[in-house]
Amino acid sequence: MNPRVSARGISQRGILGIILAGLIAVACAGSRDGAAKTGAKEREELRSFEGSREDRSTDYDRGGGKRHSAQPETVVVRKPPAKTTVRPAPPPGPRKAAGAAVRKTAAGVKSRAVFRGRGSFYADKFVGRKTANGQIYRHDKLTAAHRSLPFGTRCRVTHAGTGKSVVVVINDRGPFVKGRIIDLSRGAAARIGGVREGVFPVILEVLE
Repeated sequence: MNPRVSARGISQRGILGIILAGLIAVACAGSRDGAAKTGAKEREELRSFEGSREDRSTDYDRGGGKRHSAQPETVVVRKPPAKTTVRPAPPPGPRKAAGAAVRKTAAGVKSRAVFRGRGSFYADKFVGRKTANGQIYRHDKLTAAHRSLPFGTRCRVTHAGTGKSVVVVINDRGPFVKGRIIDLSRGAAARIGGVREGVFPVILEVLE
């Protein structure tokens, strides 16, 4: 073997080895720098993640993951429906007699029954006699006789021809002549202009 060729080959191999070693060192240093950068980045992301978890911990329960609102819950209280009071209807008033016509007269006094017929008056022979309720008949008293109205009933008698009226009190029974509905005292008949006629058309109103 040629000693020169052998030395040259050895020197070339040494140079190559040195270059290869340098490249390996550079590669290792680069990997260490990359690893360091990667580790720093991962630590930064970890810190950011931890910070976000702490922020969310105010809204979520750490134990069960249940969300807690920062604002107080609104409780809606429903009122029970108002009770409706049903008042009973007032009792009906007293019933009026069947067939009784009720109206207001011009004087403002209510009448409960109205009858139409013919009226007459007492003859002179009845003066001083007792009436059906025991009173003594007199011409000047404003009294009258009726077949069914109670004693003491006040009635307004109007002459249908003259339009004049008089209020009398029932104290006797009669008249018992067909078509006549009331017998007036002479004084009551004179007030409505019925003395000359003797028998005259009348309107009888029973007052309350």
